[in-house]
Amino acid sequence: MPSAWAPADLKELSIKTIPDNGKMKIEGTLRLDAGGKRRYDAKLEGFIEVKGGALMQFDLVAQGVLFASKAEVGEIPIGDTTFAVAFTLAGDADSRSVPPLFTFDGSYLRADKLRVSELRSTATK
Repeated sequence: MPSAWAPADLKELSIKTIPDNGKMKIEGTLRLDAGGKRRYDAKLEGFIEVKGGALMQFDLVAQGVLFASKAEVGEIPIGDTTFAVAFTLAGDADSRSVPPLFTFDGSYLRADKLRVSELRSTATK
């Protein structure tokens, strides 16, 4: 089973938003490091759109170089590998109720159709 990143593995996270044609463009960087066993240095790019206080669009791509010193089951090859992860809002299909791997607290599933201010308060509980 692939191993999850631990909170202490997050070494750097920088995110900024820039207005762009009624949306907010997301730009940033991410650095994860698990003590030499593996690391991920990525550039973040995406968009957020809010209408009437409701989150309408969230698209984010993290793309960079992932290094692994040993291959865990399901993980990428040993050494440096180009690796990208894409995030988007789930649609109204059944797949919306399937939690991501390593999500131990399903509280984010209760955030469906909340206004942005309610989403913030839900995320901080």
